[in-house]
Amino acid sequence: MKPILVLALLASACGGDDSMLDGSTDADDNSNDTDSTDSTDITDDADDLTPDAPLCPRPSLDQADLATYLMASIEELARTPRYTDTERNRARTYFISALADLGLTGERVAFPSGANIAVTIPATVASPEPPIIIGAHFDTVPDSPGADDNASGSALVLALARFAKDLPCRRSAVEFIWFDREEVGLFGSRASAQSHDPANVRVVYTFDQLGYNADGDAAFELELPTPATQAAWQRAATAVGVTLRITQTGNTDHESFREAGYDAVGLSEEYVGGDTTPYYHTPEDTAATLDPGAMVLATKLAAQAMFDAIASETP
Repeated sequence: MKPILVLALLASACGGDDSMLDGSTDADDNSNDTDSTDSTDITDDADDLTPDAPLCPRPSLDQADLATYLMASIEELARTPRYTDTERNRARTYFISALADLGLTGERVAFPSGANIAVTIPATVASPEPPIIIGAHFDTVPDSPGADDNASGSALVLALARFAKDLPCRRSAVEFIWFDREEVGLFGSRASAQSHDPANVRVVYTFDQLGYNADGDAAFELELPTPATQAAWQRAATAVGVTLRITQTGNTDHESFREAGYDAVGLSEEYVGGDTTPYYHTPEDTAATLDPGAMVLATKLAAQAMFDAIASETP
């Protein structure tokens, strides 16, 4: 900031020039003068007070259409169960189409009893950090449309891909995976864990059952975090304004990665706390039973954690 100097001429009581006291001569002499330097200084000073725009701004978490986007994905996925080969293939087709709408090319990644869908959004910096993995299972038990279990997590991961592609500066790549065959033995996430190297993946986030919040307390459960990952998610929860509770819940996709040596953590509604869908694994697990506000909060929490993990402040 440039300083502005104000010069005051003070008349001395001991022999000062009296003509300087009334200012009339100076005012007349300078009546047609303009001090362009002072004017420029003031203008420049105001400009200096305006903060520079950040080089790499994060997308706003408060997207007006987020609830609509999430619930439309859940409703489409939950039109039928996703148990048979035909039903699960319909879901895969949906993910490929939804990713194409985002300008992304999804890939079918087959394993002996099924196929995951994956897409990677690359880092933008010259020397990136190791990537992170974000995933959710998309299959269901027989005869259940699985809106909460787990169209909710699948839709959240799709929304995170939308957030990530709009992040201009990424210090690491992020791979999004929709896991197949979770309900019958975590097969999709186990296949994915085996196809990656834990030494080359920074952290794994998985999502399962996030749309039920009957008590309205905006609380979510973080499952089996390491101390560092717990601290990172707590910072995200504080930023978003939600409550985070730590549990020891396993038996879902993060377990596959943890057993293989990854730093992996899961996020869910209050499964242990009891504020969880009463329609679990039933034909009544429909989109109508879910809370769009809870879905938005879960997605904002996850997006904040993702941004903190991958965002770069410079190109």
